Amino acid sequence: MFGNRTQLIWDISMCEYQVDPAQARNHIEHLIEMMELTSFQNQTPRTLSLGQRIRADIAVALVHSPELLLLDEPTIGLDTLLKIKLRDIIKTINSESGTTILLTTHDMNDVEVLCSRIFILNRGSIVFDGTMQDIRRRVNSEMEMRLRFSRMSAYENIGLFPKGVLDAVVVSPTEVRVRYRGSVIPTSQVLQMAVQAPDLEDLSVRSPTIEEVIAACYFSKIGL
Repeated sequence: MFGNRTQLIWDISMCEYQVDPAQARNHIEHLIEMMELTSFQNQTPRTLSLGQRIRADIAVALVHSPELLLLDEPTIGLDTLLKIKLRDIIKTINSESGTTILLTTHDMNDVEVLCSRIFILNRGSIVFDGTMQDIRRRVNSEMEMRLRFSRMSAYENIGLFPKGVLDAVVVSPTEVRVRYRGSVIPTSQVLQMAVQAPDLEDLSVRSPTIEEVIAACYFSKIGL
């Protein structure tokens, strides 16, 4: 399935494609149901929205039950709800039929949700081949902890975090931000420091997003 152009015939509805009905009827009905095509299966591609067209494109690619499905930017241009729905469909295809899916995308959320194995390309060469966990371990991105106190004691409590190991700063009289690398000091140890504050009201821990991890991979020249 091509990301920037359709493989559908512009003026022929999906119901007009020629297949052997005796062999393919049940399979096609299943595809129509899975891809949610019922409401527009009799329309021509020129009348479809982008989201409808992409789902129809994938359905046509699956008509002959391929062992390998190539998807080029399948979620490009879709709104958030359609992206979630399409990702669920792709996961269903993989789990139900065992189809191998090779996905190319610039949407890192696609990668995080769908991919068990990841290739990173740089100038036409594969510079990484592994899992998301492998990338996170190699890049060693920063974690961030935010602490909020019940009174204006941020300047008092910042002393709980040793300088040099942790980057702790006061962001307001009641809030401290702590940044650290999990490979240097585990989150459990940072938590032990944080809970020593008697007026701690709330805290949150944020891992780096997939975009930040991939960016760090390139910036650090890992594997390049």
